[in-house]
Amino acid sequence: MLFGLGVMELLRLLIQPLVDISIPITVWSPAVFISIIIALPLVIGFVAGLYPSFYLTAFRPAEVLKGKLATGFGSSGLRNGLVVFQFTISIALMASTLIIFNQLNFFLTQSVGFEKDNLLVINNADKLGKQLESFREEIAQYSGVKSVSISGDIGGGFEDIFMKEGDQMKLSISQIKIDEHFFTTTGMSLASGRTFDINRPSDKTAVIINNTTAKFFGWTPEDALGKHILYMGDDIGPQEVIGVVNDFHFQSLHQSITPLMFFNTKSNFYGDGRIVMVKYNTREVQQLLSHIEQRWNQLADATPFSSYFYEEELKNRYKQEQRMGSLFSIFTGLSITIAIIGLVALVSYSAEQRKKEIGVRKVFGASMTNIYVMVNKQYIRLLLVAFVIATPLTWWMMNKWLSSYAYRQEITPGVFVLAGLAELVIALVCVGYLALKAASVNPAHVLKEE
Repeated sequence: MLFGLGVMELLRLLIQPLVDISIPITVWSPAVFISIIIALPLVIGFVAGLYPSFYLTAFRPAEVLKGKLATGFGSSGLRNGLVVFQFTISIALMASTLIIFNQLNFFLTQSVGFEKDNLLVINNADKLGKQLESFREEIAQYSGVKSVSISGDIGGGFEDIFMKEGDQMKLSISQIKIDEHFFTTTGMSLASGRTFDINRPSDKTAVIINNTTAKFFGWTPEDALGKHILYMGDDIGPQEVIGVVNDFHFQSLHQSITPLMFFNTKSNFYGDGRIVMVKYNTREVQQLLSHIEQRWNQLADATPFSSYFYEEELKNRYKQEQRMGSLFSIFTGLSITIAIIGLVALVSYSAEQRKKEIGVRKVFGASMTNIYVMVNKQYIRLLLVAFVIATPLTWWMMNKWLSSYAYRQEITPGVFVLAGLAELVIALVCVGYLALKAASVNPAHVLKEE
């Protein structure tokens, strides 16, 4: 019981930071908790002793004294069933863990359609007011800075209803305000057209759409140029499409790419929130960040400096998958440990019951390798049965889980083969000593006892 409480506390300390919640030691009062701790071992011990007590009292003394008690492997169906059940759970959890981490790795390595590396985002840039542009220009001159841009929240901004000129079809489109440096800073590519130009006053009423928006309106990237989009709210006039950007993931990979439109930061369209994005190419990142923060504090001392690295923000979008993978790893380790304990007990029992058979086989010339294989093959069969049960069950459950993602990694047979082989190797290593001990028995000693 004390060991169990120690394991419980260790698991609590491991799981608590993963799920990011405080897990109390008990939900009961101290008196109730102590009573449960005292009573639980007694109840479990009583229930666990029922089966062997009924089993033993069913023996006929005369048959037992004559040596007719059947206790071999053939009568161990319940034990084998429990071992199969334990390893089915272990293989299913291990395969599920591999699938979760494969999906997480897919999220983190998949191209988002722009250069997410070395991209610093400064929040609340609109608080700088009229000094925002001069702040951008000054940062752009810092050593190690490639480009700096001003825009709205790159996470998708607001969503509103628009329609193309000459058509009543309405479309919900997210929009972000950007300046003429945005595409240089992010490395996004255009499918057609151009970006905003500070020397063209008409760009104040121009927009750049993504490829998905063009498709929804029935345009090719080339056809979209020069077309006009109308806003269903305030009267800001027709917005001319001057460019079509290749699709990129401005939201997480949980969702499909949706229609998006870029307005000029000088546009009369609503949305005053601003961020500053800094593309850098220096290893002295903290030094650069310190210089930027120092300059910020000089211009906006009333607003605390707030920034983040875009690549880290992308990783934070997949915290749920990271937590799930970590939790599955812990439970996989526990299930393997329990399964191995059961298997070791079964091997020890079986080897003891079959020591006479092993002795006879060695007398008739069986080698240690033959005995080792004989002892282990029955458990390998149990593992194969567990593998056959766990594979379709896990595939069905995890395929259902993956179906909720717009972008997903396909489940491959290699995941199940790897999980099955890992379980097999762990089992053979853990019971190998017992099998070798049984195979190295001296037949003279065993047969003499008989």
